[in-house]
Amino acid sequence: MLLLVNMTQPVLDHTNLNIHNTDPVLQILGVHSTPKVQMVLQQLHQVSKRAHSTDSSMLYKIAFECYKFLDKWICYSGNTTYIGHWAYSFPFILIGDTFVNVDHVAENGQFEAKPYLHVLPASFTSFRNLWESIGVAKQFTIAQLLTVLQDLHAQHGNKPLSKSDLSVCLTILNKGIFEAKLKITDDCLIPNERGVLQPASELFYNDSPWMPLTSGVTLCHDNIPRVMARHLGIKTTRHHTLENHTFDDLSPLAFDFEQKEELTVRIKNIISAYPSKKDILKELIQNADDAEATEIHFIWDKRQHGKEKTFGEKWNNLQGPALCVFNNKVFSDADIKGIQQLGEGGKHNTPGKIGKYGVGFNSVYHLTDCPSILTGDEVLCISDPNQKYIENHSNNKRCGIGYKLADTFKEMYVDVYKSFLPDIFSLKEGTMFRLPLRMGANANTSKISQQGVTDYDMKELCSALSEDPEGLILFLKNICKITVHEISEDSRGLKTIFEGKLDCQYMSMETLRLILPGEAFGKKMGRVRNPTGMRF
Repeated sequence: MLLLVNMTQPVLDHTNLNIHNTDPVLQILGVHSTPKVQMVLQQLHQVSKRAHSTDSSMLYKIAFECYKFLDKWICYSGNTTYIGHWAYSFPFILIGDTFVNVDHVAENGQFEAKPYLHVLPASFTSFRNLWESIGVAKQFTIAQLLTVLQDLHAQHGNKPLSKSDLSVCLTILNKGIFEAKLKITDDCLIPNERGVLQPASELFYNDSPWMPLTSGVTLCHDNIPRVMARHLGIKTTRHHTLENHTFDDLSPLAFDFEQKEELTVRIKNIISAYPSKKDILKELIQNADDAEATEIHFIWDKRQHGKEKTFGEKWNNLQGPALCVFNNKVFSDADIKGIQQLGEGGKHNTPGKIGKYGVGFNSVYHLTDCPSILTGDEVLCISDPNQKYIENHSNNKRCGIGYKLADTFKEMYVDVYKSFLPDIFSLKEGTMFRLPLRMGANANTSKISQQGVTDYDMKELCSALSEDPEGLILFLKNICKITVHEISEDSRGLKTIFEGKLDCQYMSMETLRLILPGEAFGKKMGRVRNPTGMRF
């Protein structure tokens, strides 16, 4: 009884009186044996105000007896609202030697963030009725965590957080939000590299330290790892740089490159028209011939390329074995537009062009899910029908994108650039297709084809041209040279495993007539030069 009311009501000590607590005299005097619930709440209110001047052991005894009383009262009365109203009107819960507000406490927690957030003392957890009725959270809620961050921002403004407050802030972000996998719908406040709280939308994580930072970029604090930064809605410098090279009405550095329609289904249907993988090489040769290239190289690159200076973790899945195809003709703007026209093709109205360029190109999806084209050493086009590999921090996934490659771009993403073999081929003078082979997990998750590409498939593909290389060349208009190369896993060298060549531009008309049948001779007439230099 004493501990329930002694700070608000006088208490009669009848231990030395010859009187019992049920004596009628006590009732006549108005002495109560059991306090009312309001008295107990007033007791808690008073002790919370006097906590700094009250012995800590007495604080605990009073709080324990009051909580015990209130817990039983709720159990018997069933009233869960009356106490709740009081509980939020003053610091209600004893933590150590001070009382704190209900919304700063959780029953269970993997961490504490004192003096802002506290875990309910274990000795009080048995009073389940009380804590449920006043709304003590089981775990810290996202609202509680964000409120602390907002309070810290209001307290410090544009000044760096103190060492202790920075520690609290990082604990909340790491233990409270990231590890608990809580979803954030608001623009969360995050400490920047100086320890000043800023909205996540204004910050960047530096996942590309080799790149120079552009003006206006503010980095998040060093103690925030990348995966945590992405969970908190922080963009990366890598994504920022890529988006700055993406073409729109304001940027001269890049351009839209995106095939239309529901691509995975459409492409799946298109490649069904090319049941043989051998057709892929023929289509690419034909496309190069249409572009007026005179030579084409197929390179089976078996290596794993670097994964540090790339577009990101998703893209790193494409840095492995690939079929690279180089021809010595730079794409025109019309070629870039034509290759995006699914099914319709970009050459069907062009006299002298063979086949349908758009449809023919899509035969490469037999081998890859994400073909890319680097032309003239200044334009990079990427198709990603599965929307799996193009890095984008926003929710707007892309089926394709194009970049114009400044020298700084090549340096920043040098591991991507090197996978196009700039050390072996003169990219300024032609076009390099890179077809990362659909293998392993990439095949299992593909919506286009789950048939992986094996070494046997590649050997069969590379040997297909040796069956009748001269015949193939003779019925093309421009291509005179076809070569097949191989780069082994542990080598940087280029090993030529096949070469088909016909130097007909230096043959006389009489010589060509002797070695070619009539129809083939007619097709080659426009390319033959006689010893005097006259063109026929």
